[in-house]
Amino acid sequence: MHRGNRRRLQVCQTVRTGSDLPLCPDRLNSDWRKQGLDIGWLTCCQRSLVTIRAGLGIAMKLDRIDLKILRQLQTDGRISNVDLADAVGLSPSPCLARIKRLQKAGIIVGYEAQFDLEKLGNFITAYVQVILKNHRRAEAQRFEKAIIRIREVVEFHMVNGKYDYLMKIVAPGYDGPARVMEDIWQADLGIQSYSVFIVSGMPIRNRPLPIGV
Repeated sequence: MHRGNRRRLQVCQTVRTGSDLPLCPDRLNSDWRKQGLDIGWLTCCQRSLVTIRAGLGIAMKLDRIDLKILRQLQTDGRISNVDLADAVGLSPSPCLARIKRLQKAGIIVGYEAQFDLEKLGNFITAYVQVILKNHRRAEAQRFEKAIIRIREVVEFHMVNGKYDYLMKIVAPGYDGPARVMEDIWQADLGIQSYSVFIVSGMPIRNRPLPIGV
């Protein structure tokens, strides 16, 4: 199964790929290269100079200062340009120019706030593994389009192995994720089976990616 062609990475307080990207690990590199993208820097970030293809396939070189900027923005997306410049060893003007260049290249595409769900209400997080009845592209696309419209599904990945998809659901009430999955099941989207795992704790939360370390 293949899907999507969003040509950007989001780097903010977290780094993530859009929900319409092909997230199969063994296919990701080859699929993106067909689109003119190179994500090798995500696994080769120890190099002092890396190349990433962004936007419309334009090659952009990232040096150690660029990587330091990305690391700082992952840690604190609200940091001022003055403080960011000081942290990476630049003056404010060149630092701002680099940020604009990273944004224009589509490497930085947005910033987001993070919330403490416990203080917002009785929200429950669950991960759901899904197996489809068949793997024809049309059936997979029908399933994906339906899931993307469900607000409680906050992450949606295509995976290798026994299961076809991994979803993260956040919903109010202890039975909230189960209710969401029951609605999905009743929608007759071609699901063969699914398993729900309620999150009981998060020893690691919102850890930045190890970019350039």
